[in-house]
Amino acid sequence: MDIPYFFIAAFLILLLYVLYLNIIATLVLHHCKIFSYGNKVLQFLFVWLLPVIGAVFALRMLADVDDKALPKKWIPWPFRKAVFSAPRGDYKYRQGRNVPWFFSRR
Repeated sequence: MDIPYFFIAAFLILLLYVLYLNIIATLVLHHCKIFSYGNKVLQFLFVWLLPVIGAVFALRMLADVDDKALPKKWIPWPFRKAVFSAPRGDYKYRQGRNVPWFFSRR
């Protein structure tokens, strides 16, 4: 049974794309000084156990918390809107400090 070379090439491109996104998320998480060690470990696990969803979620969270930690040119174009778009409901204020939308209660 022959697998066409097109499918092999498409699979390899998709695999490289996912690996690139996960590696970028891992590097940015590693160099981020905002999160504790335990939080970083949980985010690393989330990034590598759910490859695309975990990486996009972690990068979005980092972009919301520290906008200088993640250069826009590092993120491939299909994921830029998911990572850098304005958060839903913007920032909520709780006890006088900014709380990103993913930590706030609805």
